[in-house]
Amino acid sequence: MGAFADPEVRKKAAETRKFNAEQKRLKKQNQAAGTATTEIAVGKEPSKPVPIIAVPSNGHTWQDMPLDQAIEKYADMKRELDRAGQVILARQSREPVIWTCWVQSHKDIVTRTVLAQCKKNIPDGKWVSKDDGAKDEKGNISPAVTCSMMCATAYLQRPRKVAALSRH
Repeated sequence: MGAFADPEVRKKAAETRKFNAEQKRLKKQNQAAGTATTEIAVGKEPSKPVPIIAVPSNGHTWQDMPLDQAIEKYADMKRELDRAGQVILARQSREPVIWTCWVQSHKDIVTRTVLAQCKKNIPDGKWVSKDDGAKDEKGNISPAVTCSMMCATAYLQRPRKVAALSRH
């Protein structure tokens, strides 16, 4: 027959499903109310949701502070939230910086194996190594960025002539 034919197993499975459904409902309710998640045990009443900010700076809880103070505190928090939203939106809206691997501009001095495995374009912060003090052939400071360990090794083992130009 199977394990689920046993009435005790079926009863325990039903209790587990009810418990999980109640946990899910409670979590959604708390997220909608802006409170911290409270877990309950099977057969027990759920406790009161715990507010995210339980005690404002003046020592009162949101429930017992004077209404004018609560409104003022709420307005302050809303202004801070709006400012944070603007900062996040501005950071998300920036054009990402894309670097070109050092190997791509020095194809004549690297092996074909390194060139074949080079990723060419690298999003900002995803490089393996970056040399901010590197200089190009004209002596201008131009950061050298590599996309992989193979490219970094080729950069470190570049001929002395190119290395000497990079240091001056």
